[in-house]
Amino acid sequence: MSGPHVARASFSTSQEGSAEISLSTSPDRIPSDPTSHAAGDDDICIEADCEPCHISNVSSSCEDEYTADLLHENGGVMTSPYIVFEDDLGRPRNDECTGQQEKEGAEEAMSDLESQPENAWEPDSTSQSDVSDMRSEVEIDDEDEPISVSVESDAHSAKCFLERNWGCTCDCEGEAEENGIARIHDNEPQVYGLLDMVDYWRGLAVPDSIGRASPHAEVGESDDAQLDWFSILSGGDNRPKLDIQMSQRSSPDVQRTWDVDSIISWATCLSVNRGLYISYHSPPTRNLVSNMHIFHQGTPLHIIPHLRLGSGRQSPQFGVYVFFPRISHVCRTTTYLTKNERRMWINELLLPAIRHYCPPDVVQHHPRSFDDVESKAYSRQREACSGMVHSKMDMHHYLPQEYLQQIWYDMRQRSERSDLAMFRGMFIVLSAKNIKLEAKSPTLQQCRAKIVDHLHHVLDWSKADLSNTWIDVGTEDTATSEKCTFLHKSKCLASWIRSMRYSDHKPLASSEHFNWSLTSQAGSARVETRRSHPLRSGGIAYAQRYNVNKDLFWTPAKQDRALFSEPNLEGLTCPPSLLDAWIVAARQYRNAGLATSDKSAPKLKRLRKVFQAMKARIGFALDSSANTSFGVREEYRISWDLFTVLNPAASSLQGQHRSFWILSTAHVNRFMRWEFNRWLSAIEFVQSRASRRDANWEDHQRNMIMVTILLRSLKASVNCHHVARRSQMFKDTYKNRKGKPLRGLNFENSMRQTGLAWLPCDLFDWSNFHLQDDLVASTTFTFNGLQGVFRNWKEVESVSREYSKAGELEDHLRTSAPNTRPATLNRMRKMVYRHFALQVIRYTCSHVIVDYELDDELRLAREGYRGLSFDIIHKLTGEPPYLSYSHKGPHDQGYAYHDRVHGLFDWDDGLPRTFWDHCYYRQLARRFHSFIETHLIVADAERWKFSLGKFALPHLWMIPHYNKHSLFVKAPKIAGRLNPTRPFISGLHQWKMGVDDTEYDREDRWLLGGSYHLAGIPDSLMMDENTDLEIGGESEVAEASEAFTINFGSSIPFTEIPSCIEEGMELIRDLYATNRPRVLAHYENSRACLEQALGDPLCDLLLMIVLTFTSSTVTPALPPYKTSFEGGPKRDPGLLAITLMTKMLWFLYPQYFPWQDDDDKMLGIPGMTKQMEHRGIPNRILCKLGWVVRLPNGRSRESPRNSELRLSPYDDLFDLRVELLSLMDDPVAFISYMFDTDDDIWIERCQKIIARYRT
Repeated sequence: MSGPHVARASFSTSQEGSAEISLSTSPDRIPSDPTSHAAGDDDICIEADCEPCHISNVSSSCEDEYTADLLHENGGVMTSPYIVFEDDLGRPRNDECTGQQEKEGAEEAMSDLESQPENAWEPDSTSQSDVSDMRSEVEIDDEDEPISVSVESDAHSAKCFLERNWGCTCDCEGEAEENGIARIHDNEPQVYGLLDMVDYWRGLAVPDSIGRASPHAEVGESDDAQLDWFSILSGGDNRPKLDIQMSQRSSPDVQRTWDVDSIISWATCLSVNRGLYISYHSPPTRNLVSNMHIFHQGTPLHIIPHLRLGSGRQSPQFGVYVFFPRISHVCRTTTYLTKNERRMWINELLLPAIRHYCPPDVVQHHPRSFDDVESKAYSRQREACSGMVHSKMDMHHYLPQEYLQQIWYDMRQRSERSDLAMFRGMFIVLSAKNIKLEAKSPTLQQCRAKIVDHLHHVLDWSKADLSNTWIDVGTEDTATSEKCTFLHKSKCLASWIRSMRYSDHKPLASSEHFNWSLTSQAGSARVETRRSHPLRSGGIAYAQRYNVNKDLFWTPAKQDRALFSEPNLEGLTCPPSLLDAWIVAARQYRNAGLATSDKSAPKLKRLRKVFQAMKARIGFALDSSANTSFGVREEYRISWDLFTVLNPAASSLQGQHRSFWILSTAHVNRFMRWEFNRWLSAIEFVQSRASRRDANWEDHQRNMIMVTILLRSLKASVNCHHVARRSQMFKDTYKNRKGKPLRGLNFENSMRQTGLAWLPCDLFDWSNFHLQDDLVASTTFTFNGLQGVFRNWKEVESVSREYSKAGELEDHLRTSAPNTRPATLNRMRKMVYRHFALQVIRYTCSHVIVDYELDDELRLAREGYRGLSFDIIHKLTGEPPYLSYSHKGPHDQGYAYHDRVHGLFDWDDGLPRTFWDHCYYRQLARRFHSFIETHLIVADAERWKFSLGKFALPHLWMIPHYNKHSLFVKAPKIAGRLNPTRPFISGLHQWKMGVDDTEYDREDRWLLGGSYHLAGIPDSLMMDENTDLEIGGESEVAEASEAFTINFGSSIPFTEIPSCIEEGMELIRDLYATNRPRVLAHYENSRACLEQALGDPLCDLLLMIVLTFTSSTVTPALPPYKTSFEGGPKRDPGLLAITLMTKMLWFLYPQYFPWQDDDDKMLGIPGMTKQMEHRGIPNRILCKLGWVVRLPNGRSRESPRNSELRLSPYDDLFDLRVELLSLMDDPVAFISYMFDTDDDIWIERCQKIIARYRT
């Protein structure tokens, strides 16, 4: 056994329920990276103390720990820093809904990655560094044999352990092998110290990239002065060996100080604060995100829904949090309350209690309602004319201490109401972080006295629950006589980890090791004790040792990322045309090319600026800290009871062996600078190489892969990552979850043998500085972080494959002989035609589910390889397409069928093509045209462009009926046609006696078909080469394609009043409750009428119209004498919904409303019409929506009066309902039909009701 641990006992200390210590997500100063993508659209909450320095992903077993010790004892010293010890709680939590969906969504394309977090494109991200199981501990059985002994014995063991650890420097074997690298022989190169490594890199002419503000000098086409990247990044034929011991300084005077870094305490009442500043609208980023290592009744504290109520008047460093264990967010990964929950909290609990107990002179300074609070919090954002303010205000209001106790008890009493049951059992937690400088002392006893005095001074400490109070006690050793930097030794960290294990056979602990700047001899570590461990029962939750110099690059910003951890940066060398294609692919099938392709230039410019800013931060930090001493820190999270009894000796440390390296700060900073420079200079070289005009697709692909590898290595070095976590960087070979063998960067071997990470020699073509082409498929670096930023990244990945095929065609055209160029130009045309057919088919068949695997012909047609025809659309959709009659007279699109076909591909004919000009097939045509123009001649490019229409005729026997705004125009409703919203124009090929009937490319043979069409299947668009590969690649994309549907947040028929109407009613009540009760009574009557009508088919139609109309981000308006909707003045959606609903109910249920103003309790319809005059719903909108019709004898006013209207015939309304229900799986058609317009801008504005699903 190691350590003084012999027993285990249960340990329960909570008044509200048992409070237990949870496993660590991230120690307060070794936290997780705040880049989580788990929640889809949910806000990301990041704590101020989250540091972007270390990562972890514990996933091993007790057997692994035992094996690790055997390796260590048998001489495998260098494996120990990477071993990760695991307990039964080391599995990350997945939400039942969001987690599973994301896992399924990433399963296929991520098959080349090992089991990993959802943001798989960011493999070194620390977003998944939680090592605690976020499930309730009640659900987890402790399989360990019970170790029964008293709590007093466990507490005594914990006390002895800490005092012994603090009283000696290290109990490892000594200095003999602490360098940890393999000993050299006579024929091996000399071992290098820190400055020797700096001289090595500088001798290879590595530029000082950190010292320059400007980017890397561009590499010209004739520039052969390429650096020796093989020696810089891989170490050459004889890799230098780094031995930090060679840079060791003589022992300076060392000062040890004690401090308390954080305090977490339950409180019985709000009056624990000596006055409270309440934040009524605290931003979600103020919530607790990192693991607090504490449980409430078996649930980790940090995942219980909560809010930050504010801070104390005399204790601003203590955040006051209220937790709500009865609120369940099963399908959410966030812990902040929803808007409705916050509304109830403020309107039903907090404000009523304040008004009840506080005098009027206090109440008058507090807000009146949640809506009052919210409107003021967002006032700068909503009312700024410049439109540049994006943040909201976090306003605070003061409550004196004398009222806090009564307010809290009143709130708890009110929570017993049945409608407020979700707030029952709420409790208060105080949390103070990063306060280590406030009580630094030379002894623990002095530090403790300062802390206790401070707590009693700023808080009413008698109201704190000391049995549920936890303290982070830290020690720091710092040089006082010289400017030195201390770094924890990896060997001593391993010994310290073993000292906290219960036994070799039963460790009851998990640990993690973090490498300093990709070296093996220095780093930091943390250990977490299991629930059954006596140390945990005695009051030690977790411990950590880390180097203070990692704070050089750390920032306290809540939404800050670790340096170079932004996944977008991996797209630094992405060509603009490819990024444009990604942006369009991410959206094009949602609305036939509604995306634009002018985003790549500012995006790439921003990435370059971010990259330079991060370099500058490193440079400023290193340059300004050369004369600073940095120590090492050891920290334990312990219970208050243990904190009060500790009594470590104040004498000097025992023993001569130090557990940390003693190095010159100037030397350490120089090493870090040039270690970073070798990666930065390589990135900038690749970046400049990618800017060459003669770079082809193969070059771009190689550059993107290299930048991905280099950035991930740089990120691991700068942020001191847990390198062993990622097999793609740590291992030489490994297998992913599907058993596919893959290659990694093999940092494990190079760090073990040389003490420093080097890229593997055989994985790269060093003369050309790129990954070996034949090994690309065996790595996971082809999928970079920029691709992963797109939510539907599988579509983006498919575009990348197509982009690669287009690049191959371009290379073939450039290198081919003149007599073979026509064949290549024809293949380019076929590729454009196929992507056009694919665009139309996916847009038309998005809601159709057919098992295409049963029929190869259908599968090929689905992928666009069979072009377009009546029979293809009929087979794919299961119903005949609607053929639109197109006039043959002259107009913008031409008067013949071949003109219409050519208009689909032309781009300089003056036709604007507002919302479909940037479809991918059109981008592809432009790209080919530009390439032909550059590498052949302008005349060849123009001929190729004008031939697109002619040579498309054999493949496109039918095309969409398009106009300048939409790829599909809206056709009028015709009897017998259920869905005319996807109209097509057919072409007819004339047959002539004695003439070859297969000359389909003869433009003069084609006519507009009207209601007639050609039967059969057009000529194939299959490529002559690599056809099977293309089909296989596309079928995978087809299986992963996404479709869209209308989602009102409730099933139809509606069973409850939609939330937007309820929110509107709340606002109406606030507006009219006091000064216009008759108006309020009319609205209340409307709501009651609607509630009683739920289930009526026409009530469903009413709600569908209201929800669609009010979902638009721009309020629809119908100006006088206009026939189509336009964007109008912005109005509150809730008020707009209430107004539209009420006016529609007048005509649907006229018997429920007073049509005269003679009702004493309720204002009549004439008076209400005046009240609603400026609410944005004139009667002409009701006419336009088809809800009412004019009376035959009414006057022809532009906006008719109520008396001149009546409800539309019931048959028409029922037909409208059926029509809308049939279009719900086609959001474009649904919204276009609702607004009666071809303008696709309304689809973009109504994204709120459009939901995606997988086909």
